[in-house]
Amino acid sequence: MRNLKVLSILFLGLALNACGQNNPSDNHTPSRDIKKHPQAKTAAYWKQVLSAQAYDIMVNSATETPYKNPFWNNHKKGIYVSAATGKPLFSSDT
Repeated sequence: MRNLKVLSILFLGLALNACGQNNPSDNHTPSRDIKKHPQAKTAAYWKQVLSAQAYDIMVNSATETPYKNPFWNNHKKGIYVSAATGKPLFSSDT
């Protein structure tokens, strides 16, 4: 019975501690991202260059509609690159 109480208190403490952790995405600021990635462009630049949907996906971390986009069931061979930087992301061989 004593072990059950100790385990319950320990579990409760761990659960409360986990709830109090800061979420790293809460600290997201564009200026910080630009400092980490000097080649990054500003949101204003992307708003001028991209379509509304592409801007929402690339800047605001939105997603494309599942199963209804040009890349659904895409099996083309090649190296896929970042739309923002042009740097390679992954190969179709992996």
